[in-house]
Amino acid sequence: MKIDREINGDLAVLSLRGEFDSFVVSSFLEEMESLVANGITSVVLDMRMVKFIMSTAIGAVVKSRKMLRDIGGDLVIAQPSGFVRDVLESLGLTRVIKVFDENNLAVESLGRHVSAELPAGNSVMLHFASPERQKALGRPAVGRILDLDENGMKLQVAQAAAYFPDGAEVKAKFRLPLFKKAYYFEIPSTIAGAVANEDGAAVRIRFEQIEDEDRKSIQQFVSDMDFLRNEVKKAGD
Repeated sequence: MKIDREINGDLAVLSLRGEFDSFVVSSFLEEMESLVANGITSVVLDMRMVKFIMSTAIGAVVKSRKMLRDIGGDLVIAQPSGFVRDVLESLGLTRVIKVFDENNLAVESLGRHVSAELPAGNSVMLHFASPERQKALGRPAVGRILDLDENGMKLQVAQAAAYFPDGAEVKAKFRLPLFKKAYYFEIPSTIAGAVANEDGAAVRIRFEQIEDEDRKSIQQFVSDMDFLRNEVKKAGD
């Protein structure tokens, strides 16, 4: 990602271009710290050319806003790309950080918002290792992630709990929308319980063979989401 900056007194407009992923988070934070060290108290992030943003990068934006607010300034976003706007809205962060359609409006109006909870997680596909069990189900089960950590997950499925017996071997295939662009986790797992509810069943799975890199990535994603939830809650207090 490339960052261009325009300074006007104690305000800076940063124009971001490219993919805002974990590889550029450190340089972005260093840029923000440099601005503050040179007397900048307010920042407009022009994000119209940002093609992708991940959870750690969003956390860096929220942390930068907090740093500026601690010295009496603020951070707002201008002209977000469709992808960035969808992410901010889905997380409820447009109620934390002000978003403007034009740079001049962002420069003229820097302020504060109240907020809401972050939404539930995304989808996961379960493939049974047993051909007979997969045939009985008809097709891979698709569920919505309710809870996630590096050891396993809980998901909501439409099928009955009887289809998911304890100990059954499955492969969980899923992606985290704010982790890596188009990256899918595929983790051999076992069913660790299924409880019937009005929407089908809540199924718990345990990861059995997970790569160290995938484990670290999930840990980072969960940490990022916890941070964002806390910031959203604090903004609403």
